Amino acid sequence: MINRNMSLSANPRKGLFGRKWWFLLILIVFTTQSCFSFKTLYTWADTYFSNEIDNWFDMNADQEEFVDRQLDEIFKQHRQIEVPKYAEFLKEVNLRLDRQITVNDIEWFRTRLKQFNTNIAFLLAEDTATFLHSLEDSQVVYLENKMAEENEEWQEEHVTASEGDRQERMEERLDRFKNWIGDLTREQENYIISLYPPQDKFHQVRFLHRLQYQQRFLKLIKSRLDQKRLKEQLLEWYLNPEQFYSGEYQQLIRDSRLRTQKIVLFLDRTATQEQRQHLKSKIEEYIIQVEELING
Repeated sequence: MINRNMSLSANPRKGLFGRKWWFLLILIVFTTQSCFSFKTLYTWADTYFSNEIDNWFDMNADQEEFVDRQLDEIFKQHRQIEVPKYAEFLKEVNLRLDRQITVNDIEWFRTRLKQFNTNIAFLLAEDTATFLHSLEDSQVVYLENKMAEENEEWQEEHVTASEGDRQERMEERLDRFKNWIGDLTREQENYIISLYPPQDKFHQVRFLHRLQYQQRFLKLIKSRLDQKRLKEQLLEWYLNPEQFYSGEYQQLIRDSRLRTQKIVLFLDRTATQEQRQHLKSKIEEYIIQVEELING
């Protein structure tokens, strides 16, 4: 049995019931700023998954045994089939960094990440459906209460945040860029900051989408579909998420993608030689770690 006191350093409120639930591993691989190596993070990722599932569903003993057993098998498959693709992907990214980045490069990057995420979704779908089908009524109530609790905290942290809180989030956002390319110039910082909209409206739309998604998820669980149909429904939701987007949320997504594109192209045009080397060295570190995982 997994030690429930062990966990990775991550925020459990960042999307267990959004699309991130499906590709948590991708987030660990490509967004972590931890001092741990990819191999270490990957080794403990199944523990993190198990802790997160227990946090939201209060698993019984049979469910814990099922989750621990299946996660072990899932990560074995993922390590054998998917991880080698990450190494090739990162090598291609590094090659493309040797020339000027284009919009086509950004679309290629997004497409590849989407494919990785889709592969993980198919890998998880069967066991996810089996687990959800096993939930007792009391666990569904537990989930609803947990959602309500987390939503209240999320709203306080984002929707009704103070100006100081918003400034802190902007600093965290800049730190993520610095993690990849090193210190930013004043021009680069100002450009990034200028592209972000007033956060009140932005987070209000996100919060409404969050609530609507959770209600659909709860309705799906309560419908007590058979496992085959439940699996099909989960995959349909993941592969076609836009079907549930409101007009405002669709615009938010488009704005976010355009903002990211603008920032990447601007940073590429204005990057110093030191920043370029910092980025390439960062990616090379990941390549080494991924290959160590493949060979280890």
